[in-house]
Amino acid sequence: CRSRLFAYEKSPAANRIRIIHALPGLIRENKRNSADAPAAYRLLLKFNGKYSCFLNAEDLLSRYIVCVVTLLMLPADATLWRAARHLNAPMPLNPKLLSVATAVPPFCLEQSAVAAAAHRGFADRFESFRALSRVFESSGILRRYAVRPLEWYFEPLGWPERNQAYLDGAVKLFIDAASKALDAAGLRSSDVDTVVTVSSTGIATPSLEARAAEQMGFGSDIERIPVFGLGCAGGVTGLGIASRLAQSRPGSVVLVVAVELCTLSFRLDELTKANIVATALFGDGAAACALRT
Repeated sequence: CRSRLFAYEKSPAANRIRIIHALPGLIRENKRNSADAPAAYRLLLKFNGKYSCFLNAEDLLSRYIVCVVTLLMLPADATLWRAARHLNAPMPLNPKLLSVATAVPPFCLEQSAVAAAAHRGFADRFESFRALSRVFESSGILRRYAVRPLEWYFEPLGWPERNQAYLDGAVKLFIDAASKALDAAGLRSSDVDTVVTVSSTGIATPSLEARAAEQMGFGSDIERIPVFGLGCAGGVTGLGIASRLAQSRPGSVVLVVAVELCTLSFRLDELTKANIVATALFGDGAAACALRT
């Protein structure tokens, strides 16, 4: 029952958390007069007293059982909100977005230069390249940024070289974006209670925020939440996690940093449509924001 309760605490209806602790007393208070009972208690009565053995329970576990059973009957819609208003339960605070900042690596790649380099690397080996090369113009991209100069990508590169480039570049971009976001919010690194780091284009163990912690000046008790492998969905997922953390801990500061170094996935030996399109589209960069309730 306790594990089911925790599942409901994480449900999209954020007010369930407060109702959970108020419902047992409310049910006992109204059990003598079902006509005036709130919606939650009336729903409970519809089950022919099947759970009435818990209504007078005083021990904590049985009170939780009452909550879980009642919540199983309640949809996460207006019924729940009516019950919340009946309880005068305070609404959860909405996190505020304090700042947003971005950072890019030092090497600027003009699209015309990338198109010429791609022609040099693929045209003689990939029959479909000439037809696909129009994507370099139709994409609408003028320039991108990368952690390495253009010629570096034409060298024979294995996983160790690519991931080392990721570690070097990602930590620098993390520090740059995070520092800008905190400065814009008027905060110090020591003010941050939780940092959510989003990245999918390299492997870092320890994770990026741990590698950057000393230079950033984070507190020793900071909570770290690395989010890996979600690709394009990583940014919105990380922001959602940060929002819920800030909401659950009023007054705390949550920093979100997303770092992606997509150019490191460039493959000169992969003669596919997907690789040509990716070569025409993606670059490297980072973004950060600070939240607080």
